[in-house]
Amino acid sequence: MSLIIRGDNQLIELEPERSYSVRDGWRTVRRWRGTKEAVNLFVPTLLVDGTNIRIIPDEGPTAIIEGWFDNAQDGSSVTDDAQIQTTWSIVNNEFEQSILETADFEALPSDEQTAIREFMKGDITYADALLATTADGEKFVHAINNGKVGYAVSSICLRRTKVVSGFDSATAYLSNANKVYSRAQLISAFSPPAGVQSEMPADGEWLARNGTKEQQSNGKWVVTLEWWHLAEWSWLYERVA
Repeated sequence: MSLIIRGDNQLIELEPERSYSVRDGWRTVRRWRGTKEAVNLFVPTLLVDGTNIRIIPDEGPTAIIEGWFDNAQDGSSVTDDAQIQTTWSIVNNEFEQSILETADFEALPSDEQTAIREFMKGDITYADALLATTADGEKFVHAINNGKVGYAVSSICLRRTKVVSGFDSATAYLSNANKVYSRAQLISAFSPPAGVQSEMPADGEWLARNGTKEQQSNGKWVVTLEWWHLAEWSWLYERVA
């Protein structure tokens, strides 16, 4: 049993109760007994961690507070850390990338790049763009004139789905969007399991995309992050130091 002191009052932890169902898995109920004052002072500690609670008054000045933890086999923590679930997956991803974000475009002379950008913006005519470009640059001019300003790119997408406490800052999990990681940096920062790491290409770059957060009926958040892999992303994206 553990002893928790709240001011001049004490809570004594009773033996936990555990149950298992085929549908819901494990549930652990932890219980503490103490004065009603001590119980009330303990409530915010459990609520901050997103714990489900119930208060059972005894006769007289005492009460029992229960905190229950779904998907937890032992309830060894007052927090619901044991309930946090993280799922990793690797999927094929397809998106459209600008034809100007290519090695072929960057290999053109700077004056041709300028002319092609001006043509794409409508600042110069098709004829003027052709006059300002050589054979390699003309390919871009013809493509833009035909409305082909992007092309399909297939890549590996690394996805992490995390269930977090309803009192966590879900936004904090989305703070690295649009930053580019190397393989080593991504592994160091987010610790994907070994099986996932073995599927990650050894070279290239990983772009962190805008994540999503969805609150569940139990108050918890489901936060999904994705990292898209390419040999090289545009230099305009911020690189992680």
